Amino acid sequence: MKSFEDSGEANDYFNSILPQIELLSIDEIPFEATFIGAAGFEDRCLSFIGQVEKLKKKFIKTIGIEYRPLNSKNRKEEFEEILNKITLNGSSWLIYNRFDPEKFDTLFIESKNDIWETANVVIDISGMSKFLIIVILNLLEEYSGNLHIVYSEAEVYHPTKQEYKAKKKDLPETTPSFLTKDVYKIITTSALSSINMQGYPLVVVAFPTFNHKELVALLSEITPQYLIKIEGIPHEDSNSWRLEAIHWINRKIDKSFFYDIDKIIHKYAKT
Repeated sequence: MKSFEDSGEANDYFNSILPQIELLSIDEIPFEATFIGAAGFEDRCLSFIGQVEKLKKKFIKTIGIEYRPLNSKNRKEEFEEILNKITLNGSSWLIYNRFDPEKFDTLFIESKNDIWETANVVIDISGMSKFLIIVILNLLEEYSGNLHIVYSEAEVYHPTKQEYKAKKKDLPETTPSFLTKDVYKIITTSALSSINMQGYPLVVVAFPTFNHKELVALLSEITPQYLIKIEGIPHEDSNSWRLEAIHWINRKIDKSFFYDIDKIIHKYAKT
């Protein structure tokens, strides 16, 4: 039986089971720790470590993550320069190939003993891709110390409202995509996979974005029995328009997969 559900209560549920987000105070960060961060291209990937440098604080160990394929916009040299200033025992680097994340699993596990020696791990996810965040958190599942997750917000998120309206006006009858023009392939790692449930009903929990092609590609590859779409409610009023925009961009997904998916559930969570 086909069913579409809309619920605004999900935000309260998530707030009750997830750790509360707090405004960062550098003084509350433990520096008897291993720091892990990724050298992205945005200013905010340098924000946290830049503040640590200004306060002349030092972590016991630091691990930088370099993205592959190489992107000239990524600021590895700046990132590395700061890392070397905020560590007592030198910094090390791991390669993360977004088309082959399995190798990162192996490299991370080889560094596992060094990480396990510190009582704390501080991860700055500001410059990390969504999948890299999931991979790292899964690899740290057995870590018995304290885990601290740091995130620096962007002053401006793209597309802006003006960019969105301009593209929507130009393409009123089609669903535009932003950021990623095409989907390369769907990837996972063995650590995040299982063969035990093959043939069983599938539930896909998805977070719709401004790039509808990613979700369409996923649903076409592994058509689930149930789809739970969690849409983010921006916590800044100035960005509240983004929820409606993402609704509009992904509006055809429910209709396109109406006959393939038994149940589509809509939830909301404040970001």
